Amino acid sequence: MIADIFCCGLGFVIAYKVRFLWQLAIFVATEAMLLIFIRDSLVINVILLIYPMESIRQRQTAGL
Repeated sequence: MIADIFCCGLGFVIAYKVRFLWQLAIFVATEAMLLIFIRDSLVINVILLIYPMESIRQRQTAGL
C-alpha cells in the first residue's frame, strides 16, 4: 500500500515537472512495456470496454 501511494505521488510530481511531450513519451513507453511483459494495459482495457474483441482476449490469456 505504501508503494502504491509513493508511486501515485511520484506520478503527480513527474506530471507537474515534465512537459507534455515527455509525459506522452513516458505514457507510450509504459504502455508498450506493459503490453510486452504482462499483456495488459490501460489502452487494451479501454478498447475491450468499448469494442470487445475475442482476439485480444485470447492474446491476454495465452500462456496461462
